[in-house]
Amino acid sequence: MFFGTRLYADTVLQVFFFATGVRGWWQWRHGGSGGGDLPISELSATARAAVVDAVASGTAIAGFVFSHLTAAAFPYADSFILSGSVVAQLLMMRRKLEHWPADRCKDRYAHTFVCAPDVPFEQDGTRVHPQVQQYTDGAIRNDLAIRGILYHVVRGSLESRIGAVLRVLDVD
Repeated sequence: MFFGTRLYADTVLQVFFFATGVRGWWQWRHGGSGGGDLPISELSATARAAVVDAVASGTAIAGFVFSHLTAAAFPYADSFILSGSVVAQLLMMRRKLEHWPADRCKDRYAHTFVCAPDVPFEQDGTRVHPQVQQYTDGAIRNDLAIRGILYHVVRGSLESRIGAVLRVLDVD
């Protein structure tokens, strides 16, 4: 699904999650002293700052790559989720307490928005016919429903759509 919708960072993320899930399980079971269970621990202040830097740097680098080398739909937003998820997963693999806030931070912005097809059709050279707009909207919503992905529909003027997104994100 992610590759087909040009969310390349999310495609990479799924492969990463599988690989780190296996490795993380092994670390939890055998990564402690003497080959025993890995204990839960906290990061130092310096390591916490490094986590913030890693997410910011990862977002900038991946966003640049996806925006210049692919036709990614949302290269920087998608890269923020990618970077936050990677860092949170690595922290969780090492049983660091801070993995939870790192994961929650990226979840605040991990929403699916669907633009209602209430904008007048305008031929820009990439669209086929006005009815395709309705068909595509139905196909997207159906695919999201089949996959159990919750989404928010935004409609109306640009200002109305922006307002709806900000309300969902709880941005003042």
